[in-house]
Amino acid sequence: MRHLEDQHQEALLAWCNLQPQLVGRIWSTPNGGKRNLREAARLKRMGTLAGVADIFVAIPTKAFSGLFIELKAPLPHAARVTKHQAAFLQRMNESGYLAVVCYGWDVARDRIIDYLK
Repeated sequence: MRHLEDQHQEALLAWCNLQPQLVGRIWSTPNGGKRNLREAARLKRMGTLAGVADIFVAIPTKAFSGLFIELKAPLPHAARVTKHQAAFLQRMNESGYLAVVCYGWDVARDRIIDYLK
């Protein structure tokens, strides 16, 4: 179901790029995918961190420093949150960010809208 998750992320970012307040302030972190051992080692030396959330909204609010979204395909197709993802989200929540899991691009869109209010 990886490609379904990718489609949801593409839909979310397409919507975000139509929102002037988000342009240049939201991005994805391409942490997943299959890589050979040499490439994986190089990326790790460069600071790649397992579990980093898919999306970051770099807009602080009165309550939070920014918003991290781990985007999953909608249920029942959703993959489980990995232990690395759960640990990352917890660390970010403890560090003054809002870090959440969203199942489907529309849920993530609504979460961004609520976050910006």
